Parts: sequence; C-alpha cells; structure tokens
Amino acid sequence: MTSFDLKPWLQAAHPLREPRGMLEGQRSARLGAVALMTHAAAGVALIGWMGVNPQAAMTLATPELENMAGGTVALELVMPVAAVFAAIFTLLVYGLIAALQWTKMTRFIPMAALILTGWGAFMNVAAIVTGGMAEVAPSPVPVWLVAVDWVATAILVVLSGAALKGAVYLRRLKAAR
Repeated sequence: MTSFDLKPWLQAAHPLREPRGMLEGQRSARLGAVALMTHAAAGVALIGWMGVNPQAAMTLATPELENMAGGTVALELVMPVAAVFAAIFTLLVYGLIAALQWTKMTRFIPMAALILTGWGAFMNVAAIVTGGMAEVAPSPVPVWLVAVDWVATAILVVLSGAALKGAVYLRRLKAAR
C-alpha cells in the first residue's frame, strides 16, 4: 500500500516560489484543478442553500420579480429544481475545466481564474466605495456561507497563482529542449 505524502504538494502550492524541477512544476500546475473544484464546492453550497431557502433567496432576486403577480409563488416552486440544475451545471463546467487543467497543465486557465477573481473583487470594492450598494438590503446569506465562499476564493487565488507559476515553469522547460 502506498502512502500519500502531502509535503511535496504543499511545497508546490507556494505561489511565490519557483518550482524546483519538473515534478514540482507539474504538481503546481495541477493544483489549479484543485483550486477550481474547491471553488465549485463553495458555489454548490451556496446554490444548495438557495434551493433549500427560496424565501431568503427571493431577497437576492431582482425587485421586479418580487413585484410581479405570483412572482413569489413561482420562485418558491421553481427554486429547488433550478438549484439542482444549477449545481449540476456548475459541477460539470468546473469539472471539465479542472480536468483540462489537470491533464494539459495550461497557463490560460489559472490566469483566467486570477483575472476573473481580481475583477470581481475590484467591482465589489468599487461598488462599496462609490455607494453603488447603498440601496441593497443586508444579505440573507448566512455568515458561515459567506466565510466558506471567502475561504474558497482565497484558496482559488493562492493555488491559481501556484498553478500559473508551475505552468510557466513547465513551458520554459519544454522550450529549452
């Protein structure tokens, strides 16, 4: 029986350190897939919460839907089914992209993850600073779920940074041949 040694994976997860060889570069690049699946799991947790709590999710919906005749009832009926389909779709999309990153060890996927995450953070801060979120009521999402999302996003950023570093290193090794 083989044992799984976590230490080389933790060394490969360091986003600021240059990989020390091809194997560590591959580990680093593959950690991008782990990052994507961690982020997908957090997204599915939020989707599941919305499916189980359609009334609370309703406050996250657009005010126009809330004002429509029968909008509340329609959302309560549709939300659990929509949540199941959204969770499946999320897992499929993230899973396919993660599988591609695991096998091809590309630079594009971790770079895109970093850019999109950075853009989302920038837009959130800009909305807070400019008062764009002043009319938004307090979120009904539980604090523990927000914390899970923040942790998953931090993991995504760190591991995508390491994956990008590893993929660039592997590209340099390939070009040197």
